[in-house]
Amino acid sequence: WSVNGVQTCALPICIYDTWWDALDRKKPEGNHPAYPATAQRKGATTWRCVECHGWDYKGKDGLYRSGERFTGIKGIRDARTQSPARITELLRAAPHGYTQEMIGDAEMRRLVLFVREGQHDADRYIDRETGTVRGDAARGAGFFQTLCAACHGFDGRLLNWGSKDDPAYVGTESKKLPWEVLHKIRNSHPGAAMINLRALPLQDAVDVLAYAQTLPEK
Repeated sequence: WSVNGVQTCALPICIYDTWWDALDRKKPEGNHPAYPATAQRKGATTWRCVECHGWDYKGKDGLYRSGERFTGIKGIRDARTQSPARITELLRAAPHGYTQEMIGDAEMRRLVLFVREGQHDADRYIDRETGTVRGDAARGAGFFQTLCAACHGFDGRLLNWGSKDDPAYVGTESKKLPWEVLHKIRNSHPGAAMINLRALPLQDAVDVLAYAQTLPEK
């Protein structure tokens, strides 16, 4: 990938997620100025792109059309037609207001590239109502067991983001939050030593997610 002839790598695409972890920056304090006062989240998380625009990139027209993460803010799907300069301008100016100290120019180019060319249409691959993935789990097993299992374990239970009594394994999260997991399969997790499948066809990531949904939840 490149923006204006500048080659970029995939890892900083997780700037869309928790950018201060991805870039080793100071966590922002307070609510983002553009975050609606009527919405339910508080603090640094309101500075994440995903908090308003969603893991399916559709904002109020997608997964965040209701519930605790509803903000009434539109997604970024339409921004794919904007020029890199225009997207950069929007992200630097109010109401976004991401300064050089937060996201530098080189990092901003990577984020802009994601907005223009890195999105996928989640509704094509994940049923919005049930969360069921439209992928080939048997095919995904090969990728998972040779790539992902090194950290997650062959049954997906080597890493636990929950507790002993209420675990959150890759199988748990893939069923509960498949849209987020697909994003992270393709783009990694901020601040973690996690591989990403951005260099592979999108269908490969979808198949990995389909297989992950077959793994133990407890």
